[in-house]
Amino acid sequence: MFTSYKTLNETAKFLSAKDTGVKVLRQGETSKWNMLNIFKKTKNSVLLGVNTFWQGVDIPGKALECVVIFKLPFSVPDESRERG
Repeated sequence: MFTSYKTLNETAKFLSAKDTGVKVLRQGETSKWNMLNIFKKTKNSVLLGVNTFWQGVDIPGKALECVVIFKLPFSVPDESRERG
């Protein structure tokens, strides 16, 4: 999960350049629902997404074993006190 398309695209480019046998699915290549269907059916795949993938996505079973959050989409709690 990413908070910016820039980081998502850089990561997709990096992962695609490696010969790992992992299918890289990047948000924006096809519809959200099509990506989810491909992800569920494809072993050794990674799904890279922003925004719409933060909520409302359910992938039951073994298709989803790990979620990596690159950066939480919240500001640091102490930042608001320092500014105010």
